[in-house]
Amino acid sequence: MRFVWNCGSKYIYGQKLSSHVTCSTLRTYTVDVSLKADKVFFADDLCGTQSMDEDIAASDALYLYIGADDDATTATWNSLSIWGEPAWDPDGSRSPSARPVTMPTSHPLLTPSPQPTKNLGPPDISDDFDEFQEGIWLEQCSGCAYDDGFLAVSGDSMLMRTAGTLRGIAHVRGTMMKDSR
Repeated sequence: MRFVWNCGSKYIYGQKLSSHVTCSTLRTYTVDVSLKADKVFFADDLCGTQSMDEDIAASDALYLYIGADDDATTATWNSLSIWGEPAWDPDGSRSPSARPVTMPTSHPLLTPSPQPTKNLGPPDISDDFDEFQEGIWLEQCSGCAYDDGFLAVSGDSMLMRTAGTLRGIAHVRGTMMKDSR
């Protein structure tokens, strides 16, 4: 499943279908992707929300990829936040304790709500792209460069994948610069 800009349109490429809306303004966008039980949403702060019937949220575990596929220019990511339980320990905080505790840790699996969630609470994973975070990403792509708090991605099919899968992924929010039509 992919949520992408392809030239002047925003696309959802589903497991079987795709949908798109025109969205060609060159600017920085806040992008939100929500996965619900039987529908996915792709929203931004200018062109609105598109949705598509899709049951990908029922999957046990999913990887998240970030990047770009642009031969002529560079895509710039400012930040990324993920609401979903990582099946790995991205920041060292999920290590087992030396002895049992009376209260469990607060990392429940998220159950999607029927409507997009307004107050998400703190994300399970965040990256501000100051530098490559090997606890979050499997490896840095060859077209990815970190520069002054931004992830600049240039080249053809340049992607980074999370170091592990995410269970119960409900929402992803990022800010990125669209700089080509």
